[in-house]
Amino acid sequence: MMGNLVKSKDRVRKHAEVFTPIHIVKQMCDLIDQEEDGTTPWALGKTWLEPACGNGVFIGEIVRRKLSCCNSFRQGLDALKDVYAIDIQPDNVQQARCQALGQFTLWCVEECHLVNIDNLRHACDILDTNFIVGDFLKPETITIFDWKTGHELRLSDIAR
Repeated sequence: MMGNLVKSKDRVRKHAEVFTPIHIVKQMCDLIDQEEDGTTPWALGKTWLEPACGNGVFIGEIVRRKLSCCNSFRQGLDALKDVYAIDIQPDNVQQARCQALGQFTLWCVEECHLVNIDNLRHACDILDTNFIVGDFLKPETITIFDWKTGHELRLSDIAR
């Protein structure tokens, strides 16, 4: 079981990198199923930022839940645009992209019946834009793309 929670002792030592098991991720997400105003946090337009995405288990679950609120392929792409991930380790960012793309592909097969290379390429472009290598503890060094405005924003300038 510990093999799934760590990649190496060196990474734990250098980066305090320890992963959360999927059953814990699901339980944690279940705790936030409704916001104070009664809306779902998974709805389109609700933005998620995972500042230390690790292997993407949280990202995969967030994307899965957001996609469950979608009724069309276009909405599915919009759901992907709502999710941002940052990690200091490039391999973790790649794994998070794979988690999100896996959830998106599964949703496309089951709900939209629209899986082709162009659709997956478009989803990959969104994930490449939104999932970045960076040090969240240095927000002045991180720039993200705001799909609503079409502008890049420095993370340190975004109101928290």
